[in-house]
Amino acid sequence: MINNFLHTKGEIEGIKVRTYKPRQCVQYALVAAIDGFYPCYNSTGLPTIYLKFGEVWKYGKTCIGEDKRYPDLKSRKLLFQIQFVGTEEQCLIVEKEKIYNYYLSPENIERASRTGTLPLIRPPGNKIDR
Repeated sequence: MINNFLHTKGEIEGIKVRTYKPRQCVQYALVAAIDGFYPCYNSTGLPTIYLKFGEVWKYGKTCIGEDKRYPDLKSRKLLFQIQFVGTEEQCLIVEKEKIYNYYLSPENIERASRTGTLPLIRPPGNKIDR
């Protein structure tokens, strides 16, 4: 976990040195709207994962709003939940922290225990750490 912490710290420092437009953005979670199978980009070889209602599928950041970012959420059975509002830099930092901390989240650990698998390294819908 120390390696992961140092990696995260370095990436956050990288975010802080960039220049961003002065605009308000949101950090959000896409969560399961119903119990069921959802695409998984981080499991051990399985293309889908079973999520319970309200479990996180993906963390993200947007400055253009829910409708423009995800016009198809209903058909994907996902809900958009704003978790933080701030500058683009602040939202990127919060997003990165949530992605990295997902490994130890109660829902991830409980699912791994329930299914006899390892916890996911990031939410099922996050293909990369950003």
